[in-house]
Amino acid sequence: MIRKATMKDVKPIQKLLNTMPKRLILPRSLNELYGYLRIIMFNFLTERKEPHGACALHLCWEDLAEIKSLAVDELMPRQGIGTQLVEACLSEAITLGLYKYSP
Repeated sequence: MIRKATMKDVKPIQKLLNTMPKRLILPRSLNELYGYLRIIMFNFLTERKEPHGACALHLCWEDLAEIKSLAVDELMPRQGIGTQLVEACLSEAITLGLYKYSP
């Protein structure tokens, strides 16, 4: 299940991001994650209550957004979680009226 994050999800998402190798992803402060709260999408395992993937849509300008902090738990490889998260962020961008991207 992919959904937008809520206040109670921010600390577990930060924990997931902090488990990623530093060469692959920049660390994010709680302050920064709370700022992105309504545009963070994540997927989680119900029985574990921890996210196993997350990413955020950063609004850069009136017609430009960037996907940030895409992370998937290393215990969940090759299940399409990253793809689903990116697609959810792209859908959110379209909902917001953002159509410009930079590959």
